[in-house]
Formats: sequence, structure tokens, C-alpha cells
Amino acid sequence: MIIRYHSLIHNLEITFESYDISNKVLEHLLLRLKKNTSAAVKLKVLIVMKSIIQKGNPQFRRELQRKSEEIRECLCKSK
Repeated sequence: MIIRYHSLIHNLEITFESYDISNKVLEHLLLRLKKNTSAAVKLKVLIVMKSIIQKGNPQFRRELQRKSEEIRECLCKSK
């Protein structure tokens, strides 16, 4: 499983630009979780989310906590 390092670093940096951009990154990642049934894709999205939580904007983490139920629902639908 390869995650593009450059893409990950870009996601980390972009979350600091503004609240709206941080929220758009989160919405994009949630859409990827909902849209894909592949467990591999879901795992990659979760790894990106974890990295952003650890090194990105703290606002991203707060918004993610508010949407935790959506994430649980998406993970239950994996094949």
C-alpha cells in the first residue's frame, strides 16, 4: 500500500490555510469513505485522516469528532 507522500504533505499544509479549506478536505475524505466499498481505499483514507489529525490543523480534528458517526457507518459497509 503506497500513499503519495507529496499528496499527504499537501493535505497537512492545506488544513492550516483556513477553516473552510480544512472542512473541504474533511468532506472530500468522507466522500471517499462513503463512495468506495473497497477496504483498501477506506484504509488509505483513514491513514490520511490520522496523519492530518496528528500534524494538521486542530480544527480538522474537532470537525472529525463531530462526524464520527458518519465514519462508523462507512466502515461497517466495507467488503
